[in-house]
Amino acid sequence: MDGLRKCLVDEYSQHILNLRGNQRTSGEESRREGGKIFGSGSRTPVAISILVKDPVHTGPCELHYYDIGDYLSREEKLDRIEAFGSIDGIDWQTIMPNAEGDWINQRDAEFDTFIPLGDKKKGSQAVFAIYSPGVKTNRDAWAYNMSRDSLEANMSRMIAAFNENSRRYAALCNGKNKEPIYLTSQVSH
Repeated sequence: MDGLRKCLVDEYSQHILNLRGNQRTSGEESRREGGKIFGSGSRTPVAISILVKDPVHTGPCELHYYDIGDYLSREEKLDRIEAFGSIDGIDWQTIMPNAEGDWINQRDAEFDTFIPLGDKKKGSQAVFAIYSPGVKTNRDAWAYNMSRDSLEANMSRMIAAFNENSRRYAALCNGKNKEPIYLTSQVSH
């Protein structure tokens, strides 16, 4: 999202109120994120962005940030927001984006000096000489599974769905020399 952040900084001065609530974490990190601001209806963190476009403002963007805090329940977060009264009641932290467009967790410039694991360009220096996206079925939910029985059932359902649609297509093309194509459901061991 660095490109979006760069565009926002070019166009607006802004206030970002981070309400946290990331439930895609676990253990201590999840407890630190606190309650979900929208209750059980949300699992991702929530932030409120107030974008201000002032035509008379000159100079760089003013970027203000406030983190609601650690270990707060949903109700405690809402109480804090109510106590602010307005955006003027918030003790904003002014942050300066770096050249890459990072705002909060700014990357270390040393990262760019690391040797890449793979590179599509011929002759470039990389840990692995061959660049490949690996095996791509474009049907991973159907073609991969930890259980052989589940995989066989998935593949059988996919083949049955294909064959049924092939029959439907042939019926729609009646008289137009379109014969159905059938797959077999034999799984090799």
